[in-house]
Amino acid sequence: MNPAVRVLPNTVLTITCIAFLLAIPHLLHGQAIRFTFDASTYRWPNSSPGKVISADFDNDTKDEIIVASPKQKKLYIWEGIAGGEGQSWRMKDSIPLESRMLSFCIGDIDGDSKNDIITLSDRKGNNSIIDIFLNGSAPGSIKFEKKYSIGTNGPAYDVAAEDLDGDNRKDLIVADFDKKSLTFLGNATDRGMISFSRSTYNLGIRPNYFVVKDINGDKKPDLIISDYDKNAMFVLQNSTSSQASISFTQVDKLTTGSGPIACAVEDLDGDKMPDIAVANLFGNSLSIYMSVSSPNGHAHFADANVPITIKRPSSLAAGDLDGDGMPEIAVTSEEDNNTVILKNYSSLHNISLDKISEIPVGKAPQHVYMKKAGKSKQLDLIVSNSRSDNFLVLKHLQEKERPSPADTVVLSKQDGNPTEKITIYPNPASSIIHISFSSSAKRSGPMLIRIINASGQEVTRERHDATNLITMDISRLAAGFYWCQISSPGHYPQTLRLIVE
Repeated sequence: MNPAVRVLPNTVLTITCIAFLLAIPHLLHGQAIRFTFDASTYRWPNSSPGKVISADFDNDTKDEIIVASPKQKKLYIWEGIAGGEGQSWRMKDSIPLESRMLSFCIGDIDGDSKNDIITLSDRKGNNSIIDIFLNGSAPGSIKFEKKYSIGTNGPAYDVAAEDLDGDNRKDLIVADFDKKSLTFLGNATDRGMISFSRSTYNLGIRPNYFVVKDINGDKKPDLIISDYDKNAMFVLQNSTSSQASISFTQVDKLTTGSGPIACAVEDLDGDKMPDIAVANLFGNSLSIYMSVSSPNGHAHFADANVPITIKRPSSLAAGDLDGDGMPEIAVTSEEDNNTVILKNYSSLHNISLDKISEIPVGKAPQHVYMKKAGKSKQLDLIVSNSRSDNFLVLKHLQEKERPSPADTVVLSKQDGNPTEKITIYPNPASSIIHISFSSSAKRSGPMLIRIINASGQEVTRERHDATNLITMDISRLAAGFYWCQISSPGHYPQTLRLIVE
């Protein structure tokens, strides 16, 4: 095992009097060298962020990040900006809502080839409300304006935008919780005039979450719907035959663990047919179902018998992190405050997943999202942390980007002149670390060594006289990521990364 991490410069950016961005780079690493991450934290007070989505909204080639804050009844827009270490983000704007947000999605509603924002919120009375914010952005100028509102058929929990009838216009799907139904809003927008037709599909269950995906290869988007009460997933196949009438047919029912709260649909075993992974919040588990469908036929799934235990899994995302053609799964653990990476070792018609990374992220992570980044289109992760009031962007490092196990920094005087190099080794370590200095330069006082954990808490503090080599006992530290901060009178403090096994 040869974990590696990289330190990014610390920056603090203040944005107005109501919010700020604190970009403190975390150095996070799992248990396998194939998954190494740099991470930056973006925080603003009292936000309790939830769902997060990333897309280029102003066509400037840099992705924005949209984060929901149900507590503040707002959507926050973080603008993508170029930086010395690659893309970073700054808070650009917020979209206020009249009531608490339940869900949101993006999609081009008015046909101008730009993603609009669709929100679903509580409303006084019996109905929820859908608001459509049209995208009026231009490169370097992000702008959204509310143009349309729609009442639902009672309290609703989820909304998505997808072309259901093949007319190249994004329709809306709404999960009507109390009415035990789905509402389809067929997009009839013409020449910028937004309009929808409405139809209802009676489910007989109370849907709280769904995923839109073609599951049988007929190029029509199907639905996988969670029944939170009965611990089941229902598979609905798209049977729409004309643009005037959206219809679906139930083809399968899957028994899950307790509290199915999130779902990912990807081809896990390489047979070109999507499989299903479900996060069971109260069951502390994942349920994996393998497709046994025939192309263009009725979709069916079988339990893949892959036991995976994760404490209170709140969200999951799937994508090929290591470029081997097989998607990995990232799962947030609300109780353990980490994101678990499941490496895909599957073969044809045999799904096999294994935990190989547990990345500490923040308190009560709510949502994980995978985004394509850079010219290589590598996958990075975004994780929102409700009780830490932040989200993390986890940049997945390719092999050539990964530094060596021993970190080195330069200790400089406050007049700007460098004096010597500092190296910490072994790294990772389990019991003893050594901090070496490249010269025996005289200092005006002893060295102060502070070790700080991933939550920013000081766990060790020691003073050492000037010497070329300092040895420290770290056997009492729990496994995980730490910062090692070194200070000396007359010198700027320096920080090295440390991984304890």
